[in-house]
Amino acid sequence: MTGPRHAEERPAHRDPEAPLMGQPAPQQRAQPPAPAERPVAQPLAPRAAPAPAEAATAPDGEAAARGSRVAVLESATITAAGAPAAPTVAPPWDRVGPGPRDDGPGRDIRPAERLTGRMPRLHIGSHVMPHSALAHFILPAGGGGLVVGTNQRQQPVSVRFFRPEASRITVIGGAGAGQLLTLRALALGCRVAVITVEPMAWQEFARRATSSSDAVAIFPSERPFAVSASETQPVLIVYDLGRSGPAQPPVLGPWQTQLTILRQLDDAGVPAVTDSHLVAVQRLSPAEAHVAAAGMQLSAETVQLLQTMADEVAVWWGTGPDRYVWWIPTEAERACLCVPWR
Repeated sequence: MTGPRHAEERPAHRDPEAPLMGQPAPQQRAQPPAPAERPVAQPLAPRAAPAPAEAATAPDGEAAARGSRVAVLESATITAAGAPAAPTVAPPWDRVGPGPRDDGPGRDIRPAERLTGRMPRLHIGSHVMPHSALAHFILPAGGGGLVVGTNQRQQPVSVRFFRPEASRITVIGGAGAGQLLTLRALALGCRVAVITVEPMAWQEFARRATSSSDAVAIFPSERPFAVSASETQPVLIVYDLGRSGPAQPPVLGPWQTQLTILRQLDDAGVPAVTDSHLVAVQRLSPAEAHVAAAGMQLSAETVQLLQTMADEVAVWWGTGPDRYVWWIPTEAERACLCVPWR
């Protein structure tokens, strides 16, 4: 008799892919294909309309979804190819005719405006009115003239410095205010003649203010002269004689203005003030305020105010209510002034 049979020894290593005993052999696993070079997509031709039979058999919802998928696929293919087709139909905001009425303040900008900067066409029909409405149509317009400064609301104040008729203006204060008005009048294109007791100071002013040799004529004493003036080239005659106006006022014509500078107000200067249609007054001393109150019939409140005003403030008297104006000369204007401000 033979000894007992030992159990069959298992192999040390088994192939995991090998089939077990009694089981069929597994099929061979397919290897993934090597990545192929991605072909460049070509622009697709417009998709032909579906055949009537296909359109009839497909449900409406399924046909719409299939059309949307095709449109997205065609758009992505064209974008990847880098050759977008030119649009054949203009977008709604580029079409001729008035667009929707959403062009008011705060409206949402359309995509075409963001990309091209183009604005929608004008609504021509919105600007039409009947002839009967023209009588109620008013266009507000500001006053014109020479800007002399600003008011308390920081708004510019202007005066009619040149007019079709003769004009006379008097400044009671420093000769610097008179030179400032002359400088701003030169900016309007006028010609200037100066009769002054300080010709050197005015010659330096003319040199700084203008490079023209005939824009400003300076005379050391009064003399009769005739100067023609026009609407396009008015004439300004400045009298800077100290405490009085001219002994023989000139005969003025259209577009000619006489500017009298009274460096100090006394009884000799009152006639020049009363003959002027515009008067600008800077801060006055108590003696000057007393003369002004007697010669111009000022109230006690106005007399007190004239003695406390700042150097850059002047009150303008003329047609209409009194106007308190801040001169506020610019740096360039200050560089042209050659005499004390007050």
